[in-house]
Amino acid sequence: MLVSRSSTLSLRVAPEDAKQLFEQLGKVAKILEHRTESEDRTSTVIEVEAKIRNLTGLRDRLRQMLASPNGSLKDVVEVESELSKTQSELDGFQMRRKVLADETEKVFVDISFRSRKSVAETGAFAPIATAWQEAGHVLAASMAFAITFAVAVVPWLVLFIPTPWLLIKGIQRLRGNDMPRKSPSIEHVETQPISQAAPPRTAGQAPCLPGVALSDRRIILMNQKMPRAPNNHRSSRNDTAEHNRYLACSSG
Repeated sequence: MLVSRSSTLSLRVAPEDAKQLFEQLGKVAKILEHRTESEDRTSTVIEVEAKIRNLTGLRDRLRQMLASPNGSLKDVVEVESELSKTQSELDGFQMRRKVLADETEKVFVDISFRSRKSVAETGAFAPIATAWQEAGHVLAASMAFAITFAVAVVPWLVLFIPTPWLLIKGIQRLRGNDMPRKSPSIEHVETQPISQAAPPRTAGQAPCLPGVALSDRRIILMNQKMPRAPNNHRSSRNDTAEHNRYLACSSG
Protein backbone atom coordinates (compact mmCIF):
# COMPACT_ATOMS: atom_id res chain seq x y z
CA MET A 1 0.00 0.00 0.00
CA LEU A 2 1.40 3.37 -1.05
CA VAL A 3 1.25 6.15 1.53
CA SER A 4 1.48 9.77 0.42
CA ARG A 5 4.52 11.53 1.88
CA SER A 6 3.33 15.06 1.10
CA SER A 7 0.24 17.23 1.39
CA THR A 8 -0.83 20.77 0.48
CA LEU A 9 -2.85 23.37 2.38
CA SER A 10 -4.26 26.54 0.77
CA LEU A 11 -6.01 29.30 2.70
CA ARG A 12 -6.53 33.06 2.86
CA VAL A 13 -5.73 35.04 5.99
CA ALA A 14 -5.64 38.68 6.89
CA PRO A 15 -2.26 40.40 6.41
CA GLU A 16 -1.79 40.87 10.15
CA ASP A 17 -2.39 37.14 10.75
CA ALA A 18 0.03 35.88 8.09
CA LYS A 19 3.14 36.66 10.15
CA GLN A 20 1.76 34.86 13.21
CA LEU A 21 0.88 31.82 11.06
CA PHE A 22 4.45 31.48 9.79
CA GLU A 23 5.84 31.77 13.32
CA GLN A 24 3.64 28.90 14.52
CA LEU A 25 4.64 26.74 11.57
CA GLY A 26 8.31 27.33 12.34
CA LYS A 27 7.85 25.88 15.82
CA VAL A 28 6.48 22.51 14.65
CA ALA A 29 8.30 22.12 11.33
CA LYS A 30 11.33 23.30 9.42
CA ILE A 31 10.53 25.87 6.75
CA LEU A 32 12.59 24.90 3.69
CA GLU A 33 11.39 27.64 1.37
CA HIS A 34 9.39 30.82 1.85
CA ARG A 35 8.33 32.66 -1.28
CA THR A 36 6.09 35.73 -1.57
CA GLU A 37 4.34 36.80 -4.75
CA SER A 38 2.22 39.88 -5.32
CA GLU A 39 -0.04 41.07 -8.12
CA ASP A 40 -1.41 44.57 -8.67
CA ARG A 41 -5.20 44.41 -9.11
CA THR A 42 -5.84 48.14 -8.69
CA SER A 43 -6.97 48.77 -12.27
CA THR A 44 -9.35 45.82 -12.18
CA VAL A 45 -10.93 47.00 -8.93
CA ILE A 46 -11.40 50.54 -10.28
CA GLU A 47 -13.04 49.24 -13.48
CA VAL A 48 -15.44 47.00 -11.60
CA GLU A 49 -16.45 49.75 -9.19
CA ALA A 50 -17.14 52.12 -12.12
CA LYS A 51 -19.38 49.52 -13.76
CA ILE A 52 -21.26 49.05 -10.50
CA ARG A 53 -21.90 52.80 -10.16
CA ASN A 54 -23.15 53.16 -13.74
CA LEU A 55 -25.44 50.16 -13.54
CA THR A 56 -26.79 51.28 -10.18
CA GLY A 57 -27.73 54.71 -11.62
CA LEU A 58 -29.37 53.08 -14.69
CA ARG A 59 -31.35 50.74 -12.48
CA ASP A 60 -32.63 53.62 -10.34
CA ARG A 61 -33.76 55.60 -13.42
CA LEU A 62 -35.57 52.60 -14.86
CA ARG A 63 -37.39 52.11 -11.58
CA GLN A 64 -38.53 55.75 -11.67
CA MET A 65 -39.80 55.34 -15.26
CA LEU A 66 -41.65 52.19 -14.26
CA ALA A 67 -43.30 54.00 -11.34
CA SER A 68 -44.53 56.86 -13.59
CA PRO A 69 -48.30 56.61 -14.40
CA ASN A 70 -47.96 58.35 -17.80
CA GLY A 71 -46.38 55.45 -19.67
CA SER A 72 -48.21 53.15 -22.07
CA LEU A 73 -48.38 49.38 -21.79
CA LYS A 74 -45.69 48.95 -24.47
CA ASP A 75 -43.36 51.32 -22.59
CA VAL A 76 -43.93 49.46 -19.36
CA VAL A 77 -42.99 46.11 -20.97
CA GLU A 78 -39.82 47.55 -22.51
CA VAL A 79 -38.78 49.20 -19.22
CA GLU A 80 -39.29 45.99 -17.28
CA SER A 81 -37.17 44.03 -19.78
CA GLU A 82 -34.36 46.57 -19.62
CA LEU A 83 -34.56 46.73 -15.82
CA SER A 84 -34.23 42.94 -15.55
CA LYS A 85 -31.18 42.95 -17.84
CA THR A 86 -29.54 45.80 -15.92
CA GLN A 87 -30.13 44.17 -12.55
CA SER A 88 -28.57 40.90 -13.80
CA GLU A 89 -25.41 42.68 -14.97
CA LEU A 90 -25.22 44.63 -11.71
CA ASP A 91 -25.40 41.44 -9.64
CA GLY A 92 -22.56 39.93 -11.66
CA PHE A 93 -20.25 42.89 -11.13
CA GLN A 94 -21.08 43.05 -7.42
CA MET A 95 -20.10 39.38 -7.05
CA ARG A 96 -16.86 40.04 -8.90
CA ARG A 97 -16.14 42.97 -6.58
CA LYS A 98 -16.47 40.69 -3.56
CA VAL A 99 -14.00 38.23 -5.07
CA LEU A 100 -11.52 41.02 -5.76
CA ALA A 101 -11.94 42.31 -2.23
CA ASP A 102 -11.17 38.86 -0.87
CA GLU A 103 -8.06 38.65 -3.07
CA THR A 104 -6.74 42.12 -2.26
CA GLU A 105 -7.68 42.41 1.37
CA LYS A 106 -6.40 38.97 2.38
CA VAL A 107 -3.18 37.06 1.82
CA PHE A 108 -3.30 33.79 -0.10
CA VAL A 109 -1.10 31.20 1.61
CA ASP A 110 -0.14 27.93 -0.11
CA ILE A 111 1.70 25.53 2.22
CA SER A 112 3.30 22.24 1.11
CA PHE A 113 4.11 19.68 3.81
CA ARG A 114 6.72 16.92 3.27
CA SER A 115 7.56 14.30 5.85
CA ARG A 116 11.15 13.56 6.77
CA LYS A 117 12.46 10.19 5.56
CA SER A 118 13.37 7.64 8.20
CA VAL A 119 16.69 5.76 8.44
CA ALA A 120 15.16 2.66 6.84
CA GLU A 121 13.94 4.69 3.88
CA THR A 122 17.38 6.19 3.24
CA GLY A 123 19.38 2.92 3.50
CA ALA A 124 21.17 1.03 0.73
CA PHE A 125 18.20 -1.28 0.11
CA ALA A 126 15.59 1.48 0.15
CA PRO A 127 15.17 1.45 -3.67
CA ILE A 128 14.48 -2.30 -3.60
CA ALA A 129 11.82 -1.88 -0.92
CA THR A 130 10.24 0.97 -2.86
CA ALA A 131 10.24 -1.05 -6.08
CA TRP A 132 8.66 -4.02 -4.29
CA GLN A 133 5.93 -1.80 -2.86
CA GLU A 134 5.20 -0.32 -6.27
CA ALA A 135 5.34 -3.65 -8.18
CA GLY A 136 1.60 -4.20 -8.03
CA HIS A 137 0.86 -0.71 -9.29
CA VAL A 138 3.39 -1.06 -12.13
CA LEU A 139 1.94 -4.44 -13.16
CA ALA A 140 -1.60 -3.08 -13.17
CA ALA A 141 -0.48 -0.07 -15.22
CA SER A 142 1.22 -2.37 -17.76
CA MET A 143 -1.89 -4.53 -18.08
CA ALA A 144 -4.04 -1.44 -18.53
CA PHE A 145 -1.73 -0.21 -21.29
CA ALA A 146 -1.81 -3.62 -23.02
CA ILE A 147 -5.61 -3.71 -22.92
CA THR A 148 -5.84 -0.18 -24.27
CA PHE A 149 -3.38 -0.98 -27.08
CA ALA A 150 -5.26 -4.16 -28.03
CA VAL A 151 -8.62 -2.41 -28.10
CA ALA A 152 -7.19 0.40 -30.23
CA VAL A 153 -5.14 -1.67 -32.73
CA VAL A 154 -6.71 -5.14 -33.16
CA PRO A 155 -9.88 -4.00 -35.00
CA TRP A 156 -7.78 -2.08 -37.53
CA LEU A 157 -5.43 -5.05 -38.04
CA VAL A 158 -8.37 -7.36 -38.75
CA LEU A 159 -9.67 -4.81 -41.26
CA PHE A 160 -6.44 -3.99 -43.13
CA ILE A 161 -4.37 -7.22 -43.08
CA PRO A 162 -6.57 -9.14 -45.62
CA THR A 163 -6.57 -6.20 -48.04
CA PRO A 164 -2.96 -6.61 -49.39
CA TRP A 165 -3.45 -10.38 -49.69
CA LEU A 166 -6.64 -9.97 -51.73
CA LEU A 167 -4.95 -7.33 -53.89
CA ILE A 168 -1.98 -9.61 -54.65
CA LYS A 169 -4.28 -12.53 -55.50
CA GLY A 170 -6.30 -10.34 -57.84
CA ILE A 171 -3.17 -9.11 -59.65
CA GLN A 172 -1.90 -12.67 -60.05
CA ARG A 173 -5.25 -13.77 -61.45
CA LEU A 174 -5.29 -10.89 -63.95
CA ARG A 175 -1.75 -11.69 -65.07
CA GLY A 176 -2.69 -15.35 -65.52
CA ASN A 177 -5.62 -14.43 -67.78
CA ASP A 178 -3.53 -12.01 -69.88
CA MET A 179 -0.69 -14.50 -70.65
CA PRO A 180 -0.89 -15.88 -74.28
CA ARG A 181 -1.31 -19.62 -74.68
CA LYS A 182 1.68 -21.50 -76.04
CA SER A 183 1.26 -23.46 -79.28
CA PRO A 184 2.69 -26.97 -79.63
CA SER A 185 6.35 -26.80 -80.55
CA ILE A 186 8.96 -29.30 -81.55
CA GLU A 187 11.07 -30.13 -78.54
CA HIS A 188 13.58 -32.46 -80.13
CA VAL A 189 14.29 -33.64 -83.63
CA GLU A 190 16.45 -36.68 -84.03
CA THR A 191 17.53 -37.94 -87.41
CA GLN A 192 18.62 -41.49 -87.87
CA PRO A 193 19.93 -42.67 -91.21
CA ILE A 194 18.46 -45.90 -92.46
CA SER A 195 21.33 -48.30 -92.71
CA GLN A 196 19.24 -51.33 -93.42
CA ALA A 197 16.29 -51.90 -95.58
CA ALA A 198 12.91 -51.49 -93.99
CA PRO A 199 11.09 -54.66 -93.12
CA PRO A 200 8.45 -55.73 -95.58
CA ARG A 201 5.02 -54.38 -94.97
CA THR A 202 2.08 -56.65 -94.65
CA ALA A 203 -0.88 -56.45 -96.93
CA GLY A 204 -3.11 -53.49 -96.21
CA GLN A 205 -0.50 -51.73 -94.04
CA ALA A 206 -0.23 -48.00 -94.71
CA PRO A 207 3.18 -46.46 -95.34
CA CYS A 208 4.95 -45.13 -92.24
CA LEU A 209 5.46 -41.57 -93.48
CA PRO A 210 3.52 -40.77 -96.65
CA GLY A 211 5.46 -38.78 -99.23
CA VAL A 212 8.86 -39.37 -97.56
CA ALA A 213 11.51 -41.67 -99.03
CA LEU A 214 12.86 -44.52 -96.93
CA SER A 215 16.34 -42.99 -96.98
CA ASP A 216 15.04 -39.68 -95.57
CA ARG A 217 12.81 -41.19 -92.95
CA ARG A 218 12.95 -39.30 -89.62
CA ILE A 219 11.55 -39.81 -86.17
CA ILE A 220 9.84 -36.59 -84.97
CA LEU A 221 8.86 -36.26 -81.34
CA MET A 222 6.08 -33.75 -80.89
CA ASN A 223 4.98 -32.12 -77.65
CA GLN A 224 1.37 -32.94 -78.30
CA LYS A 225 -0.93 -35.56 -76.85
CA MET A 226 -3.48 -37.26 -79.03
CA PRO A 227 -7.00 -37.20 -77.59
CA ARG A 228 -8.32 -40.60 -76.67
CA ALA A 229 -11.99 -41.33 -76.25
CA PRO A 230 -12.73 -43.06 -72.95
CA ASN A 231 -14.37 -46.49 -72.86
CA ASN A 232 -14.03 -46.97 -76.63
CA HIS A 233 -12.47 -50.36 -77.50
CA ARG A 234 -12.39 -49.63 -81.21
CA SER A 235 -10.42 -46.43 -80.68
CA SER A 236 -8.00 -48.29 -78.41
CA ARG A 237 -7.41 -50.93 -81.10
CA ASN A 238 -6.77 -48.22 -83.70
CA ASP A 239 -4.33 -46.47 -81.38
CA THR A 240 -2.53 -49.78 -80.79
CA ALA A 241 -2.26 -50.40 -84.53
CA GLU A 242 -0.88 -46.90 -85.13
CA HIS A 243 1.60 -47.39 -82.29
CA ASN A 244 2.79 -50.72 -83.75
CA ARG A 245 3.17 -49.10 -87.12
CA TYR A 246 5.21 -46.29 -85.56
CA LEU A 247 7.45 -48.84 -83.81
CA ALA A 248 7.93 -50.65 -87.08
CA CYS A 249 9.04 -47.41 -88.70
CA SER A 250 11.37 -46.65 -85.80
CA SER A 251 12.99 -50.06 -85.95
CA GLY A 252 13.72 -49.47 -89.60
